[in-house]
Amino acid sequence: MNWQSVKNRFRPSISLKIILVITGMLVTLGSAAAVYVKTEFSEKLTNELLKRGVSVAKQLAENGSNAMVTEDRLALSRLAKASKDIEDDIVYSFFVTAADKHVLAHSFGEFFPIELLDTIPDLYSDAVNTRKLLTSGVVVYDITVPVISSQVGWVRLGISGNSVTMAVDNLIRQVLTVGSIILLTAIICSIPLARAISKPIRQLTGAVESITRGEQIREVRVSTKDEIGQLAAAFNEMTKSLTAAEESLAAQIRFLEDLLADIPEPVFYKAMDGKLLGCNHAFESFFEVNARELIGQSSYSYRPKHEAEIHVARDRDVLTENKKVSYEMRIERTNDTLRDVIFHKAPIRDERGEVNGLIGVVQDITEEREASRLKSEFVTTAAHEFQTPLASILGFSELILNNPEIVGDQLSELLQMIFSKASSLSHLVDEMLNLSRIESGHGIALNKSDCEINEELTKFIANFKLLYSDFNFQLNLPEETVVLSADKERMGQVIDNLLQNAVKYSEPGQTISITTRTSETHCNVSVEDHGIGMSAEQLAHATEKFYRGDTSDTAPRGTGLGLFIAKSIVEAHGGILEIESTPGKGTVVTFRIPFKQPETELHAPKKNIQISHIEH
Repeated sequence: MNWQSVKNRFRPSISLKIILVITGMLVTLGSAAAVYVKTEFSEKLTNELLKRGVSVAKQLAENGSNAMVTEDRLALSRLAKASKDIEDDIVYSFFVTAADKHVLAHSFGEFFPIELLDTIPDLYSDAVNTRKLLTSGVVVYDITVPVISSQVGWVRLGISGNSVTMAVDNLIRQVLTVGSIILLTAIICSIPLARAISKPIRQLTGAVESITRGEQIREVRVSTKDEIGQLAAAFNEMTKSLTAAEESLAAQIRFLEDLLADIPEPVFYKAMDGKLLGCNHAFESFFEVNARELIGQSSYSYRPKHEAEIHVARDRDVLTENKKVSYEMRIERTNDTLRDVIFHKAPIRDERGEVNGLIGVVQDITEEREASRLKSEFVTTAAHEFQTPLASILGFSELILNNPEIVGDQLSELLQMIFSKASSLSHLVDEMLNLSRIESGHGIALNKSDCEINEELTKFIANFKLLYSDFNFQLNLPEETVVLSADKERMGQVIDNLLQNAVKYSEPGQTISITTRTSETHCNVSVEDHGIGMSAEQLAHATEKFYRGDTSDTAPRGTGLGLFIAKSIVEAHGGILEIESTPGKGTVVTFRIPFKQPETELHAPKKNIQISHIEH
């Protein structure tokens, strides 16, 4: 008979297991209680015993202090013997001199056990010391207390620990007795409980074995409402649900399809032959196709041939080589717009881990590529913008250095040109620093003070009339004084940028108007020109960083940062920027600054630009 057959033959039933578990738990609990009693109560009783022994020893030290000083052996001997009569568990007491550790008196009778002096050689000090000794099989706690001080001597007292041992042993016997009674009662009571639990489980086991053998499904009778009864009821419900399993699975598949359909990124999945099995709504919208018409079709049915060939080749890599692929391409949509996209494809595996199709996601990166293009374009433009004034500064400086005869008005004129070009460079550097600060999240730093806006506008118009005398500048200001809490330098940047743009995109002889209007809460400043205006597409991107509506070689110079920084400054003051433009008619740019602004001095740019396009 092998071990496996022995295990099968003597396999314990559930009833026996329940009884054994209950017995084991109670035995463990009783053992833990006994250990707890032995440790916890033994420690407490021992501490009480030591307190009593120290108290007696201190009393002996106090009573025998004079006798110790005079070395009155008779008085000390009476004290030592009397101490044993005070407490039944005091085993001994004796007095030791400080000079030579000599015993003056003790309670042992004629013979003193000299080994007590060797037992604790280092305990003689000014402190109370205790040690646990084992003498003749009895636990004795030896207590040493100084008499007056360690310069006079000590009293040694031994107190028996038998009382603690007996009390603890007695308590443990009581605990074990009660525990045994509880254990026996629990075993007797657990037998019918175990049978009541195991009976429905045996019924459930028989029913499951019947299903496994393919026999007719039968319900288990439910006679209780406890956990076992609930298990039997759940089993009955399970048997009823088996016939509806296929329907439930189909519902889950529909749920997953609905979930996939709501993902915002275009998603699709294909069979092993590369034909489309399905896609979500985002895929239909992006490629402007009908999914029902595409099911079972290849890429050639909805994409141009040159593009479909790339998709088919990449599908083959996924399906045959069992690997993920990603590739970027530019596709043309039905409305003739081009989009830069990345196709991410990965294999779909069955329960055996074998590839049975692929799933793909289309990522539209057109905006990212456009941003990258604009940044590259900005670098080129900025380099040109820096090179032009630098070349002028270098040229004029070289001319002055190589021609000492240049003096007077001619020298002043050349220095004025150098100063003008250096100012242009400084303006470009300021734009770069402002952009860096905005993009790093630090926002625009403001140094606010009272700013009389009409006075500032008057100064700017006077300067622009000198610089651009071939333009007509018209200033429309209210009669009352308009004072804002604003950063004068930053507001000057905004006004200068708007006027520079008006001049840049207007023809000489045209009128450029600046108008100030106020309401109860805001001050509105508008700059209007009658230049070339902007199209709807240009208007939509006008305040984006690096954006330039015309990037041709003949386009007006600029970095594409002016309106972006102007908008950021206005928003830092709690205001908004509005642009209205009509192609061939001109542009009106208005910024609104509230009279009451937030307390914070650092502001990050917000997206509250308001743009309207007027068609005639």
